[in-house]
Amino acid sequence: MKLPILQSMAILAACAAVSPLSAALLVETFPGLNFLGVSPDGNYAVGQTETIGVPREAFIWDAVNGVRRPVGGNSRAVDVTNGGIVAGYSIGGPLVNPTPTSWLWSAAAGLTPITGEGHYIWAISADGLSAVGTGTDGAFSQGFRYTTTGGITYLGDLPGGDFNSDARAISADGSVVVGGGYTGTAREAWRWTQAEGLVSLGTLAPGNHTGSWGISPDGNMIVGRTDFPGSIEQAFVWTQESGMIGIGMLPGDTVSEARDVSANGLVIGRSGNGNSFIWSASGGMRSLGFGINAQAISDDGTVIVGIDRFGTGFIARDPSAQWSSPITFSAVPEPEEYAGTAAVGILGFALWRRLRR
Repeated sequence: MKLPILQSMAILAACAAVSPLSAALLVETFPGLNFLGVSPDGNYAVGQTETIGVPREAFIWDAVNGVRRPVGGNSRAVDVTNGGIVAGYSIGGPLVNPTPTSWLWSAAAGLTPITGEGHYIWAISADGLSAVGTGTDGAFSQGFRYTTTGGITYLGDLPGGDFNSDARAISADGSVVVGGGYTGTAREAWRWTQAEGLVSLGTLAPGNHTGSWGISPDGNMIVGRTDFPGSIEQAFVWTQESGMIGIGMLPGDTVSEARDVSANGLVIGRSGNGNSFIWSASGGMRSLGFGINAQAISDDGTVIVGIDRFGTGFIARDPSAQWSSPITFSAVPEPEEYAGTAAVGILGFALWRRLRR
């Protein structure tokens, strides 16, 4: 028998698209959508659908048009510009390729493949003129940088070790790229510029693996994760002035990973298996909420997007960029619905961890 209070909560969760948490913080929810990226100004958000038994589809959201799925099945949108240019990739689907093919999409130009097979795109510059990802040149898997004028340039790898690198994020003007590659002793995060090429960011301790996942718009702050023995992972922040600094994890957790960083130095990421955090140099690390996966933040730090453990995507807004309240919303399923919605959430988390490593 359904309890009235649970029934009421389920109705509220289905009907209330926007949940005010306080005078400052609003959260808009989208069941079955996994938000992976947000435009620098926070007006567009992209990701993939998460419906059990149905191929995932890339989508783009904005306040005027709502959710659009312009690409078709088995596709993933990962990043978007202020003008609505979407970066993503497909496996099969409209491009009919058995391995990933990267593309750009916009309402004006439609779908434009930018790589051959075997390429994952991960980020696009704010001006839409450059993008980065991981692909094969026919011999090795390595990070690449794409420009609208020059096409693909493979970035190589750090000296030593197996030849295998990936490019994960790019500065607003496309001049700085970050990723990871192998040396003779460990996998290390790196920074690329046209003038210097690949430069290792080092590790927090000799022999430990590191990977960079996000970069500030000006290219001066880089965030990611370093791995320690014993399945311990710690988020890091890197700047030219301070080098690599571990920023810890939330109390009781043994793993953390920084995913993205705003222009004003707000870092977001995960801690443990069910927490997301926000960090700043002045305020340290604090929880963004339990059971959510915060995946991207706007340049001004006022918009955060992600997905919760039940498979409900969210766009959270704090005009003050203080994030003093946790991101929570009424996504409480009824008991007979729990198995299905939880499975969607688990699939979303599993996919995120696998593809982001």
